[in-house]
Formats: sequence, structure tokens, C-alpha cells
Amino acid sequence: MGDLASYDAFTLGGPYSVHGYNMGELGAAHNFLELAAEIQVPIRKTQAYGFGEYGTDLGSSKDVRGNPTEFFQRAGHGPSYGIGVKLRTVRAEYARD
Repeated sequence: MGDLASYDAFTLGGPYSVHGYNMGELGAAHNFLELAAEIQVPIRKTQAYGFGEYGTDLGSSKDVRGNPTEFFQRAGHGPSYGIGVKLRTVRAEYARD
């Protein structure tokens, strides 16, 4: 409840939301929606996978104090896609925005 500080807003983009972007490259928002799809193919002891993601701030970036999304001229939404390989606990990805 109440107004959050801008550093408590959700950041869109980066390893924890939409891959292929730098941390916060899409913007900062109070609300967001992220859609993701991934397909995995087992190959011997490894797994190859492909993914697609889309994230949007649902227009809530204007409610963040100081509106950092507009100030830094961020889009507020964007897609990404990529491929990767996973061998036990080691994971390597290539993602594009």
C-alpha cells in the first residue's frame, strides 16, 4: 500500500526477467507481465533448448516516482529469443533482444 520508492520498482530486462537485455534496459514498473515459452531437446547427457520471451510494464512505469523509464528513454516492453545448452549444473545461453 502506498507509494514505493523508485529503487523498489520491478526492473524489466536482464537475467531475472526478459533475457537478452541488460538489467533494467526495458524499464522500471510497479506492475508487469512476462510471457515465456521454452522447448527442450535431450541430446545424450546434455539438453539443448530454445526460448522466446516478452515483457511489458502494462503502462505502470508512469506511476514510478520520477518515471525512470521515460527519463532514460526506455521502451517499457520488448521481446527476446535465444538458444542454450545445459550440461548438469552448467548452462550456456545466447539471447537476442
